[in-house]
Amino acid sequence: MSLIAARQDGELASSPEDVAWLDGHLPGCDRCRLAAEQMAEAAAIYRGEAPVRALTPPAAAGPTGASRADVVRTADRPPHK
Repeated sequence: MSLIAARQDGELASSPEDVAWLDGHLPGCDRCRLAAEQMAEAAAIYRGEAPVRALTPPAAAGPTGASRADVVRTADRPPHK
C-alpha cells in the first residue's frame, strides 16, 4: 500500500526497483489493484476531475447484508415501533 500511495503522490519515480516490483505485482493482486484504483479515483475527486460517489466495495456489507450506504440512508429515518 505504501508503494501504491508513493506512486500516486509522484514519489516512486526515484526508485526503479520499486516501480518494477509494483508494475509486476498489480496485475496479479486483486486487492492491491483495487486499492490503486480507489486511490486514483480519490485523487481525481480531490482535484475536482471526477464526480463524488460512494467508494463502498461489496465486502463492506455488514452481517445483515446491508452496506454502509444503506445504513447512511436509513440513519435519518425514525425508529420502527
